Parts: sequence; C-alpha cells; structure tokens
Amino acid sequence: MNAQIGHLAAFGTALCWAVSAIYFTRASSPVGGGRANHARVLLALPTIVVLHLAVRGQVFPTHLEAERWGWLALSGVIGLALGDSFLFSAFVLIGPRLSLLIMSMVPIIGTTAAWIVLGETLNSLELAGVIVAVGGIGWVVMERSGAGRSTIPRRYAYGVLLSLAAACGQALGLVAAKKGMEGHFPAISAHVVRMLAAAIAMWAFACLRGRAGSIARAIWDRGVLVPMAIAVVLGSTLGIWLSLVSVQHARLGVAATIMALPPVLILPLAYWQLHERITHRAILGTVVSFAGIAMLLMG
Repeated sequence: MNAQIGHLAAFGTALCWAVSAIYFTRASSPVGGGRANHARVLLALPTIVVLHLAVRGQVFPTHLEAERWGWLALSGVIGLALGDSFLFSAFVLIGPRLSLLIMSMVPIIGTTAAWIVLGETLNSLELAGVIVAVGGIGWVVMERSGAGRSTIPRRYAYGVLLSLAAACGQALGLVAAKKGMEGHFPAISAHVVRMLAAAIAMWAFACLRGRAGSIARAIWDRGVLVPMAIAVVLGSTLGIWLSLVSVQHARLGVAATIMALPPVLILPLAYWQLHERITHRAILGTVVSFAGIAMLLMG
C-alpha cells in the first residue's frame, strides 16, 4: 500500500511539474534563471508555511534532531538552491526541451546514489523499466532538440553543463531528503525545512554579492510575478510536497523515473496552449515511456 501511495504521488508530481514548467519558463526568460529561482523560493516559503499550519497545526516543525535537520537542509541547498537555479538557467540558454532531455538522467543518477547511500536496489524488471521509460522520454524530447545546436557553441555547451549539474542536484537532493525523512517524518515538514534552507542560502549569498536589491526589483514585475506565482503553487508547493511523499513511500529509482514524465505529459499541454503539432514519433515515445512505467509498477 505504501508503494502505491508513492507511485500515485510521483504521478501527481510529474503532472504538477509539467504544467509549472510552462510558467517557470515564461517567468525565467525576462530575468534569467538565477533571479527566477530567487523569486520562487521567496514566494514559495510563506505558501508552504501556511500549508504546513493547515496540515500540521504549527508554523514550523519542532523537535528536529540535528542529523535530520542537516540532511534536509543539505537536500534543500543541493536540490532547490543549486539544482533548480542550474535548470532555470539552462532553460534560457538551450530551451526546456533539450534541458529536460538531459534531466531524464535523474532516475539513473538517483538509482545509483540511492544504492550507495541508502542501500536501495531494484530488481531486473524494475531496472529494465527505468531504461525503457528513460529511453521513451529521451526519444520524445530529442525530436526537436536539434534546434539547440544552432545556438552559439559556447552558450550551447554551457547550457548542457548546467543541465547535467541540475540533474545531479535534483537526484542527490532527493536522496538527502529521503535520508532526512527516515522514521516516518512528515513530508510537508521536510518541505518547510528544505525550502527555508534554500531561501537562507540563496538570499544570504545574494546579499553578500550586493545583488539582493536588483534581484528583488527585477522580479517585482507583473510579467514575471504572475506566471511565477502560478508555477510556485503548482510546482514548488504541491509538486515538491508530492515528490517527497513519493520518495518516502516508494523506492527512489522508481519514484524518480515516474517523476521524469513531464516532457511526455507536457505534449498535450503544448498542443492545447501553444498549438504545437504532436507527431507520430512523440506518440510512440509516450507509449514506450508508459510501458517502462508499467514495468516498474509490476516489478
């Protein structure tokens, strides 16, 4: 039953992230990925605190052991402060499609890290499911990724490196979060700690560099604030909370693979909102990726 909860939460995460990716990209383009991520944590923290108050009856989780605090804070800094800043910057440099192709490596990195840190293993069917699902996702995203190669070579290479760094940050952040939630620690409480740690790290660094004022002015614009607010509610509040529920109840490799579905789930959204044509290759890649997910769930 716990695994089923984790799988459902992972699907919910993927759906939230698919929708929020459109709004994050819109918010990042005018101001840059780093500034957009600063805005995200600033807007997300009070939203999550209110949600925590509604769910747990307190503003901030109490009685946190030093070790648990350390793992969750590390997860927030690696996954939310660093990893997501890298991803938003990659969106601007090489576009979301190529960035998400490289981010499809998260399940592989996460499975390896979970085996080393947590001792988690996958059986043969589950490993095959990871490979099939990641292959299907990659095939969908690669269909139009060639456009990225028309950019300036240095800009393209930098965007690829940022995407790789983002994939590592997200995978390692999930592993650290799962370690910090051992002993049935509430996922919503873990979410508050992670976001607080990320906000402190990011804005402290911005203040040290003397950039806090310019960042705040840049993001206080209706063209940035409105799509960012939508993305924060869907992606940074609900999506990340569900991702923590998922990794807490399911094996990380399985959860990370299901959560890697946004490039596939975004196809109907792109057709509906942006009137993009969905090709036969995209449909086949979607079928392949869901076949891989089915193998994971049967494993």
